[in-house]
Amino acid sequence: MNNLHIDGFEDNTVINGFGSFFKHNDAARWNINLNVSPHQKKHYTSLSQAPILTRKRIINATSDTYKKGYSRNIEIESFQTWETCKIADCPILNNQNKSENEQFCFKFITNSGMTVYLPQFELARVLFFRDGYLSRTAMNSTELSIEFDIDHNSDDDSVIVNVLDSTSYCMEHFNNEAARSTLSWVLLDPNARTSYESIHRYYRKNVYLKNNYEHWFFQFDQPNLDGSKLQIKGIYNDSDDIFFVNEITSITNLRHSLSQPIIFTHSNFTELDPTVESKNYTKEQKTADKYALYDNLTPNSDTTHRMVSAPATFIEFATPIRSRKRPQKKQALSTASFDDESKDDSTDITSHICTEEGANTGTVLRAEWDTTVNTQDDERVYENKFALFLRMISYLESNFDCQVIDKKITKLPLIEKHKKHLLQSTAEPRCIAVIEVAIRTKVYHILEVDTSDSANKLATKIIHFNSNIDLENELTNINDYLVKNSLRWPQERLNLLSSNRQVSTSHPQMINYCENIDKATLHKWSVRVFSKFID
Repeated sequence: MNNLHIDGFEDNTVINGFGSFFKHNDAARWNINLNVSPHQKKHYTSLSQAPILTRKRIINATSDTYKKGYSRNIEIESFQTWETCKIADCPILNNQNKSENEQFCFKFITNSGMTVYLPQFELARVLFFRDGYLSRTAMNSTELSIEFDIDHNSDDDSVIVNVLDSTSYCMEHFNNEAARSTLSWVLLDPNARTSYESIHRYYRKNVYLKNNYEHWFFQFDQPNLDGSKLQIKGIYNDSDDIFFVNEITSITNLRHSLSQPIIFTHSNFTELDPTVESKNYTKEQKTADKYALYDNLTPNSDTTHRMVSAPATFIEFATPIRSRKRPQKKQALSTASFDDESKDDSTDITSHICTEEGANTGTVLRAEWDTTVNTQDDERVYENKFALFLRMISYLESNFDCQVIDKKITKLPLIEKHKKHLLQSTAEPRCIAVIEVAIRTKVYHILEVDTSDSANKLATKIIHFNSNIDLENELTNINDYLVKNSLRWPQERLNLLSSNRQVSTSHPQMINYCENIDKATLHKWSVRVFSKFID
């Protein structure tokens, strides 16, 4: 976060703790009191900044920082045994801040016997406050229901989420598989939705007035976390075996009840039409080197969201949540662009941004936090993208003198400032299939990239790699190169890794756009591929 400066805070401001939520009677924007050092005039920020607010985080850091503290890995056996208490009840803290001491905690004992004090705000931050929108909406009892209309399609047993045209939810997040998973979980999983909505319920129950301001100490009912594994960082007292959590750095094996495919629709979702060509082009949004964030202003709703990278907490669901967006209209191939790409041509080195809800009178650019990272290995969900290619591989193995040793389908990596890791048509992850094939004593690798969105015409690669290379590392480098170089193969590197024993082979015409393939075409395709194996 060294490229981000939050207005009003001094350099290297340390967050030591949190006080009450507050807002003026006549205002809509909620703020959070902070206990910071060094002592300074500003000691609060808006709720939209919740995704980055953890104890011991440094705001406006002038250099790379490392947060000290003990780390532990724990597994939740039964959330029903958790007790609710306050930070003041934790015996290993010597906190003199009265407001901080009023913060609610969960207290529980791990299977090893360690007593854990987990601030409720920190757990909610990791589970729900993944972006500014979900942070703000938690204080509103109706906004999710208004902006996301839920329907069920009995024909294909899917859940349709119709997104209101005027929603302030960041459109870029629909291009982010992990963000869609989090939103789907909050919207559709009864356990998660009940927990999320308990935030507003506790606010209405416990809010109090002071000098024309509403105040409230954050509290909520945790969802069912049984079986979940948490990596925590904080303060540990060895003699009493007590741990106070400053930060949750990862949650894995998070259970859910979402077995049906989830489809998001919005009037602005588009897909490429490969049958229509145009000589026009669309400018991409320029990425700023630095951001100046103002938590007391209003952004202009006519600008697209700038995505601001922030420290991420890894979330892995026990099983993948299958979601995608459904395009509502088509664009000509050469004029198509991502839904989130802006046609604004800002040349500012520093972008002045705000993560609040926008208005047409806003004076700075809209922005949203990018904190959600999903590490689950769910490439199998996208195997259908290679259905015809894998049919050819199966035909090849059955009818020619070769044997498939291994098959891997991997999502191309997310790399900052690059977007080729996503399909432009549906915003699903773009994958690469790597097939390892043996022919007598020789081993070949067939590399196939999903270009079903017509992002680029990319031939299949057949490579006889040298035996003395670190193949796993080199395949990772190839994936990085594809994303960074507009889906082009690293020809020079491939020649070096194979001693020039690498070739390309084309696909049958229109293979990306058909759902089936006749046997004659399949045979010709297989013959063409097999002919490339001969050195």
